[in-house]
Amino acid sequence: MKKQLLTIIALFVMTMVWFAPPAAAYNQSDLNKLLNTKTCTNCDLSDAPLGFASLPKANVSGSNMIDINLSGADLRQAKLQGANLSSTKGQYSSDLSISNLQRADFSSANLNGVDLSSTTLTGTNFSHAHLDNCDLSFTNLSLAITTGATFTGATYCHTIMPNGQMNNSGC
Repeated sequence: MKKQLLTIIALFVMTMVWFAPPAAAYNQSDLNKLLNTKTCTNCDLSDAPLGFASLPKANVSGSNMIDINLSGADLRQAKLQGANLSSTKGQYSSDLSISNLQRADFSSANLNGVDLSSTTLTGTNFSHAHLDNCDLSFTNLSLAITTGATFTGATYCHTIMPNGQMNNSGC
């Protein structure tokens, strides 16, 4: 009986190790490149600590930015086409809340599960982006481009939609 129990425990531990998601960690040289040049395309910035960073007009297109902290960051007119900013550690583990994303380009980006609450999104390009299960509470999407974008399960509360209408469906 003891041998069977040890075998079961060993199999359980091996299964947990085998199926565990890889640890996300940013590449320090990629982070330095972004901070010094405001350009880092196809970089690994996963879990990067960029809260309140000043990165207007930065170009991080195609970059891996899962579970990133960009809360309070200035990303006005930034290029994030095709970037992956999705949350993998649970809903809203990627945090872009209270950021200025005005006229940023998120076309074809993955923003699934991202916290976008209280952000400035006026004129932002979300064409063909994935914003499923994200929090859009207290945001202004006026003049945002949303052609082909998906918003399945998104939270709206005091959200000004692209057509100028207030959406309180998630309050």
